[in-house]
Amino acid sequence: MLPAQHRITRGEDYRRVLGRGSKSRTPLGLVSVLDNALGSPRFGFVVSKAVGNAVLRNLVKRRLRAAAQRLLGEPYSVDVVVRAAPGATKVTVAEAEHELRKVLSR
Repeated sequence: MLPAQHRITRGEDYRRVLGRGSKSRTPLGLVSVLDNALGSPRFGFVVSKAVGNAVLRNLVKRRLRAAAQRLLGEPYSVDVVVRAAPGATKVTVAEAEHELRKVLSR
């Protein structure tokens, strides 16, 4: 599980990142990234019913959280929101980590 200081929890933070952040389309879905002043990355995930039933949605969320957990030691100071696409059910943790690293390196 991601530590609380690395999670986006407030709706206004989600709206800010989704509205003003730079967006990238990946196999995960739409990834929005916005700089923050906290000195560490924060992650949020939106997995709608279009992805699948509750079992599949939770599977996608667990994989995304595991990939984000691997990035916590990196010196990124950004807020990241991933809006998962239906194809995200086929993405492994390693692939998700690779895609997030690609987006964050831009």
